[in-house]
Amino acid sequence: MPPPAPASPGVTTPVPADVEALQAYRAAFRAATRIGELEGLLRQVVPLAERLPSYGPAQELAGEVAYRASRWQDAVTYLERAGPSPDRRPELVFYLAVSRFESGDVAGARDTLRPALARLARSPFVDGY
Repeated sequence: MPPPAPASPGVTTPVPADVEALQAYRAAFRAATRIGELEGLLRQVVPLAERLPSYGPAQELAGEVAYRASRWQDAVTYLERAGPSPDRRPELVFYLAVSRFESGDVAGARDTLRPALARLARSPFVDGY
């Protein structure tokens, strides 16, 4: 899959069909168990995320799918684009930190993860990073 194109300026509000598509993509994401399913889903989610660069839910889903598919730089792109949010799930911050780390940005990973640690459920996997 080629790298994502720069976000399109101007389009910020999803139409009802976009919201419905995002719900369907979320359901498919929850059901995905294989890398091929994740790659296929990423090819579906990316156009929505690119068309709605300021719509956090689309950016977060694209970033989370990319993370699960080990598409580290794509995950960084979309999770960064989602921006900070007070109700953002702490695991998304962890995914951004891991994606930065796996992309070679160790300092960025540390700076991303440090403020989120207090809200993040700890596990051997989390502690390993």
